[in-house]
Amino acid sequence: MAFSPDDSLVAATMDQSMIRTFHVETGKLLLTLESPAPQSFSDLQFTPDGKRLIAATHGNRILIWEFQRVLDQLRIMRMDP
Repeated sequence: MAFSPDDSLVAATMDQSMIRTFHVETGKLLLTLESPAPQSFSDLQFTPDGKRLIAATHGNRILIWEFQRVLDQLRIMRMDP
């Protein structure tokens, strides 16, 4: 589990290929992020600026999602969560 720098979001692993992010205050699901291949996550962290979510795996891989960019694109498409 990881909290965003402003503590407004939380990211949690749901299974070996899925991470879900929620608004802390409302509990509303914001995004579901999926790994390209099933892997067991060992750590989650937001970057200090909150723009990326980084996941380390037990297979010694690092996955990085451009979290803020995904949110911006959803807003542009009027699909904001």
